[in-house]
Amino acid sequence: MNLAVCFPDPLFESITTMDTTEATKPKPANNPVVSLASSSTESTAVTHEQGDPQMLAGLSERFFCQLDIKPLIDDFFVVTREHIPWSSMEFNCSRLGVTMSTGQLARHSLEYDLVIAQQELGQIRLTRGRIFTNKEISLLEKLLTCLMYPLRNAAMYYQAIESAFSDPLTGISNRASMNQALPREIQLAHRRNEPLSLLAVDSDNFKQVNDNHGHAAGDNVLKTLTQIFQDCVRNTDLIFRFGGDEFIIALPDTTVAGSQDVAERIRHKVEACKFQIDNVTLFLSVSIGATEIIPTDTFDSALERADQALYKAKRNGRNQVFCL
Repeated sequence: MNLAVCFPDPLFESITTMDTTEATKPKPANNPVVSLASSSTESTAVTHEQGDPQMLAGLSERFFCQLDIKPLIDDFFVVTREHIPWSSMEFNCSRLGVTMSTGQLARHSLEYDLVIAQQELGQIRLTRGRIFTNKEISLLEKLLTCLMYPLRNAAMYYQAIESAFSDPLTGISNRASMNQALPREIQLAHRRNEPLSLLAVDSDNFKQVNDNHGHAAGDNVLKTLTQIFQDCVRNTDLIFRFGGDEFIIALPDTTVAGSQDVAERIRHKVEACKFQIDNVTLFLSVSIGATEIIPTDTFDSALERADQALYKAKRNGRNQVFCL
């Protein structure tokens, strides 16, 4: 049963709650008081003191200290469970691509859409085996009030970080992101004694696309190439736009032989792709250098060897894979 509830507190412009029990009855949508009537007579641990202003002010201050959205939501999970027993709890923000959950789903649930000034911050869902009482719902909404502004700040911070490390054209990670992520991947592979391979990918004759058809056409080609790369690799693999039309792909737990298979799959798919630019169909190709890290490798040495392999693929005639 869905309820649209307007809060007098400006933190909430609107909030939607749902309790899956048949005993739940909605109040009118314009009622500023949240009340979900229930026939449950079970006692709860909720007390007046748990919702007092001093406790809520302390929680607000505590939440405001956290800018990282995932630890913030983790903390909210912990705080909520201290006051309201639940079996499972989930936070989802599709706009940011953040989903967190813990516990086992149960029969009865409460769901909230979190909105400030028409800005959607996500959804919170709690479930458990027995009906949530009015006191518990009231306290939960006070706790959500403490979360809202810190969550908005964390969401803004998350977006800023994502923007700093994402390529605005293709949506994949940029060079700054690669400079942070690849050294960690190399160190992790060394520590676990696991293989890690790198692909350096460069489109052949891309400059002619820009010169003959314009930069907008070149941008569309780069977007299509990115989609091809994503289709050819696993979710655990990392794709970076290194600059211009050159890309770096990191393949964890992959030997050089395995990386060659991936590289050939990419090369064949690009070669078979028809790039439509206005009324013209273009056929493009890519050259790829592949290498597997060795125990003495650093970030710079591994990247340099992948680039050398790419250079050899170009020098040998392009539209091919060279392993080094």
